[in-house]
Amino acid sequence: MKPLVYFSMVLVCASAHAEMPLPLMDNDPTSSSFLPDVAAEFQAVLECRKPLDLSNPKIRALLATDASSWEITPPKSFRVFGLPVELIEVFIDPTGEMGASYSSQITAPVDRVSEVIKLKAHKASIGYLMASEGQRPSLAQLTCTVPGSVPQDGDE
Repeated sequence: MKPLVYFSMVLVCASAHAEMPLPLMDNDPTSSSFLPDVAAEFQAVLECRKPLDLSNPKIRALLATDASSWEITPPKSFRVFGLPVELIEVFIDPTGEMGASYSSQITAPVDRVSEVIKLKAHKASIGYLMASEGQRPSLAQLTCTVPGSVPQDGDE
């Protein structure tokens, strides 16, 4: 009887883990695909220093679907401008017309995030950084908006 109960519990746990995206399983960078080199890439993207390199196979593996928007839960140690990040949201227009936006839910009040980006935003080179209220008072949303290509007359 004990082996049957044990086997049933293993199956339930395994199926629950199989349904969750890999980076969300235990929020531990050693067991997820959110590796240090990918973390550095996402940090640069969220700080508006470079666009996301979708040709990087490790990035493509993390963004497992062919959608144009993704949500990623980073490891607890992940930081943007030195502030802890709870959630990453990525939108990339596949046509390029609407550009891209890279957002992070930061565990800090919006005034603290605004203060930090005013000190460090001079390094933002690919778009515009904006801090706004998060889903609750202890969170702020930091968004890097990258302009798209607007067709000129005759280019349509």
